Amino acid sequence: MTCPSTAAPRCSESLACGETDPAETPEGCSRLYGPRFWHAYAACLLISVAYSVLFRYADFVTVLGGTELQLGWIVGAGMVGSVLARLSLGAAIDQRGPKLIWLGSMAVFAATCFAHLWVTRCDGLPIYLLRFVYCTSLAGIFGAATTFVSGQITAARMAELVGIFGTSGFVGMMLGTHLGDLLVGPGPLERWLVDRMFLTSSCLTLVAMPFAWLSTRKAHAPAPHPRVNTLTVLRTYHPGFVLAIGVAAGGALSLPQTFLRTYAAEIDIPRIGMFFTVVAATAVAARVLNRRLPDRLGLTTMIFVGLALLAMAQGLFLVIQSEWQLILPGLPYGMGQAILYPMVAALGTATF
Repeated sequence: MTCPSTAAPRCSESLACGETDPAETPEGCSRLYGPRFWHAYAACLLISVAYSVLFRYADFVTVLGGTELQLGWIVGAGMVGSVLARLSLGAAIDQRGPKLIWLGSMAVFAATCFAHLWVTRCDGLPIYLLRFVYCTSLAGIFGAATTFVSGQITAARMAELVGIFGTSGFVGMMLGTHLGDLLVGPGPLERWLVDRMFLTSSCLTLVAMPFAWLSTRKAHAPAPHPRVNTLTVLRTYHPGFVLAIGVAAGGALSLPQTFLRTYAAEIDIPRIGMFFTVVAATAVAARVLNRRLPDRLGLTTMIFVGLALLAMAQGLFLVIQSEWQLILPGLPYGMGQAILYPMVAALGTATF
């Protein structure tokens, strides 16, 4: 990769450059994975661990006396609220820059996790509001981080960079779910055990914030520019049937994160880390091994393959009876997730 022209960001501001006078040396500009990248990677890895620890959020609702129905309403309401918030979140990143949104969202996420310690009821307004803020802050963190990383490199290397950056989420998923199992333990649920999850997530986020600041410390707010209405953008670049596919895939992919803990408890499986470890490892392997398949089969075919794998995984949940058998749904689940995320994103943004 060569230094960009004067119309592009200066080399000294690029993620690909080193910290020692990179604008003056071709070697500096050739460094794709400089300190900025690894600081951003560390920040998102820690956030992914913090987020994955709370895959046992169902334990929190259970301790408060809630049922799976109430768990679904709480998680669903929070997600609907965050979807609505995203209509302005993307515009805020464009107008204010990813640095402010990234750091601000991390601070809000840490405060939200900490605030859960004072929730005593699962049928009151506070738990719904906190879940809404929790989901919205996560959207801000990952949206701003990905925007920042992808905006620091030329388009020719963007897919590679974002792909490597995305492995932080898989590694965080493996570490976070096992950490959650360790914090709560296999014994009877108690409130102080569940509170440890939220305290750990909050502390991990605070540790991640300096890394995000180090990555963005030389970034500047974007120049003012006219704002295009979000609804106008949606009407112009509507992804068509891919939107329905995304809804179906999103529902299937979110089920284990919400309900696997209570389902496992019903069949006397105390830990869920095995499943998410298999999912993460399989997803990484599938993306590496199948990276050429979309060119041969096409994006639409790959999407239907991914949906079929997710459907298979849901069925395999019904046959598991012990912890090691979580591998059975984890394998097709991981392959389906590895396929669907990039395929839906590619088709959904093709018009744009």
